[in-house]
Amino acid sequence: IREIKFRPKIAQNDYDTKKGHVTRFLRGKDKVKITIMFRGREVTHPERGTALLDRLAGELSEIAVVEQAPVQDGRNMTMLLAPSKALLAADRERSTNGARDRDGTQDHDGAPQSAAVATADGSAGGESSDSS
Repeated sequence: IREIKFRPKIAQNDYDTKKGHVTRFLRGKDKVKITIMFRGREVTHPERGTALLDRLAGELSEIAVVEQAPVQDGRNMTMLLAPSKALLAADRERSTNGARDRDGTQDHDGAPQSAAVATADGSAGGESSDSS
């Protein structure tokens, strides 16, 4: 589980940056705990934290599912996001295709791949004779 901390009065650029971190963690198949930290009188407006978490969940709905709805715990409000099944299935599909490509059974265009690739001068090595 990874954790990202927000504040209720977060600026748009900071929000976008943290949302990018959440996206990266979800694509890495990690669950993400989002925490909204309230200070001072901010705690009297929990609806701001709920709105922020709902907005984040809505924007990430294609790659994440809400595993735990927003819950107020003292001065913090938390929500747990998990990678969506669609994201995990796409990752699994991509990894099986990548493994097949690395085995040398198929090239990117679907044609069989040869074991050694010859260069333009006929040698099998990947080094060029240019000294530039």
